[in-house]
Amino acid sequence: MIVAYLESAAAASPTFAERLREQLSAVGIDRPTSDEWYSARAFQTALFETADSLDDETLRRIGRQMAALSGVADETNDLLGALTALNAAHERTHRRVDDFTAYELRDVDERAGEAVVACPSMPYPESVTRGAVAGVVDPHADRVEIDSLPPGKDQFRFRVRWA
Repeated sequence: MIVAYLESAAAASPTFAERLREQLSAVGIDRPTSDEWYSARAFQTALFETADSLDDETLRRIGRQMAALSGVADETNDLLGALTALNAAHERTHRRVDDFTAYELRDVDERAGEAVVACPSMPYPESVTRGAVAGVVDPHADRVEIDSLPPGKDQFRFRVRWA
């Protein structure tokens, strides 16, 4: 996950990627590799500290790029399958995380092209998560919009609209 995030960050903003590398090093993650596991809490700390210096559009691009690298689009045949696969993709890239985040698909209205994705906690900056949700849908729709909704029962919620 960290290597994919760094690759996504570099594609969206080389300056951000360098700042993120510096922050990761400050929390004890030097030169991460894809065959090692690292502390999610340390990664989140570095990510939130670094993300404060970027605009929302750059963070959404990073999220979209992360989704492209996740393989969800390759594993699914349709938009709802991609949204449903978000949770499995998150589980594959996180293990032994105390505050496990699950992505739950709700209130699906295929005719209107709308659904809600909810999660109990926000492990990454909101704009990155919105970008990642949009990124798994992109290959299956001509147009995708992600809006943040007011929290419901202590959950973060996003409305996904597509055409």
